Amino acid sequence: MGGCVQMKLRGVRRSMSKRPTTHEEYVARFWSRVEKTDTCWLWNAALSSTGYGVFRVGGSPGRLLYAHRFAYELVKGDIPEGLFLDHLCRVTNCVNPGHLEAVTPQINVDRGLGRKREKCAKGHIFEGDNIYLRPDTGARQCLTCKHEYWKIWYARRKENVD
Repeated sequence: MGGCVQMKLRGVRRSMSKRPTTHEEYVARFWSRVEKTDTCWLWNAALSSTGYGVFRVGGSPGRLLYAHRFAYELVKGDIPEGLFLDHLCRVTNCVNPGHLEAVTPQINVDRGLGRKREKCAKGHIFEGDNIYLRPDTGARQCLTCKHEYWKIWYARRKENVD
């Protein structure tokens, strides 16, 4: 009986809460979660596992958007197709459109922490034929480590099949 009462109460609470329905209400809700400092505009709500702000539109389950992309499109317009937003300030939860620049995936990687590394975690040098660029993100990976991983993966899979 206790579970049923809880479910009914949860339903009442949900129906009583006012969810945004218009674009203006979503925009007002968005900016209410931003703290403007002297430099960055910090997102003070949910963060992804990588530290980027996330913002839900359309109720539950709705659509989950990156907060910096939402802010950029509100202020500067659409992000050109095929481009990523680069945080010039390097603060992942910053939503200040003045700190965001639309760039190619390769430029984004070059500016990021990945380009500063000269070796992978196992000490292989990132140069020439030892670099694999992921087509989805443009991130660099060590090709030697990638080959070693796949050799181990195939060997384990073969053991399990036999």
